[in-house]
Amino acid sequence: MTERIRTKALPLALLKLLLVGILAGGAGLLLGIGASALSGDGGPQAAGGGSAPAPKAAQNSPTGGGGTTAPAAAAAAQPNPASVQPPSQVRANVLSALLRPAATAFGRQQHRARLIVRVRAQNVGKVSVTPARPALLEAGVTVHANSQAAAAAELGSLRPGETKLVDLQFEVRGAVTTQLTARRTARVILAGHSLTVPVALGPPV
Repeated sequence: MTERIRTKALPLALLKLLLVGILAGGAGLLLGIGASALSGDGGPQAAGGGSAPAPKAAQNSPTGGGGTTAPAAAAAAQPNPASVQPPSQVRANVLSALLRPAATAFGRQQHRARLIVRVRAQNVGKVSVTPARPALLEAGVTVHANSQAAAAAELGSLRPGETKLVDLQFEVRGAVTTQLTARRTARVILAGHSLTVPVALGPPV
């Protein structure tokens, strides 16, 4: 009798243990799924939330980037009053021209000569002016006044109301000397004026 009761009670105990194991396994499985879900949501969210939005490109300001503002550019484009040379501001006259051939045999062979042109220039304006370097136009050649000559042979700058009397020197050779000798006239560009003057022959130099 006692053995039969024990035999019946044994399956009931096994059923209880099996039921407890199933319940415990199910709870563990649910906990694992929940933890996995939490860890899966938190990872991407943290990674996404940690990244800052890309900054927008800053627009250039009117005065930024080292550019020149419009008033500054306009001021830079304005010429210096002292460098302005209207033809009417400087009155120029050619008084005389003297052609002196070379004294040496080599110089005569090269047809070298020195043309001395006496000019008068007056600044009738209200600002100082520096005329362009005087030039001689002859035989299709442009010959500038000798910059190595004495100060008295340089026109230089003219103050308001100033008048200068200068002997310009032009070192010529070849076809220029030949034409000056034949035509006995010279064309000089002085302070924006084109002037023609008779040429006289002088002693060798």
